[in-house]
Amino acid sequence: FGSMFCIISLDSENLEKRQSISIAHIILFSLFVTMRIAHTITFAYKISKARSVVWLIGFLCSFGIAIVLVIAAVDKDTNYYLSSPTNKVLPATAILSLLLWMKVAVTNVGLGGAKNNAGTRSPEDTYQNSEDVSEDAKEKEERSQRIVNNDLENVPYTMILAFGSMFCIISLDSENLEKRQSISIA
Repeated sequence: FGSMFCIISLDSENLEKRQSISIAHIILFSLFVTMRIAHTITFAYKISKARSVVWLIGFLCSFGIAIVLVIAAVDKDTNYYLSSPTNKVLPATAILSLLLWMKVAVTNVGLGGAKNNAGTRSPEDTYQNSEDVSEDAKEKEERSQRIVNNDLENVPYTMILAFGSMFCIISLDSENLEKRQSISIA
């Protein structure tokens, strides 16, 4: 939603740039959805190596969508909401969202490695499990799982709140500029 909002907020005078960013978003999001569907199919039919490939492509697409979000949010020439030097909530939210996406991605990949070392990967991935499993590896896997679970408990709701409050701040009329500045900083 953040990427889509930023694209919509691009100034209509720079239509060519808006169209190219929009096309990039559509292609990346379409490919992401296709890869998630393919992931489910390859998972259901136990096609492990193909599942890994479609997961990786989808993962890279989600990273691309995050990059499109940042590009659309920080482009001062085309973004209507950046015409005011006081309104920094859009690029700040976009950049922080990218950082949070990278943090979640790293912890999820770390969990995969920890499961591999602890020999606890899902049955269709047992060919990747380690043979020698130590207690330390099991403890690291449990800790990694708790980190991911904590992200699942907190990140989605916080992202919804961040983008919702960003939208509300941007929607404030320009007559309340001082109020918008204090809310943006808070």
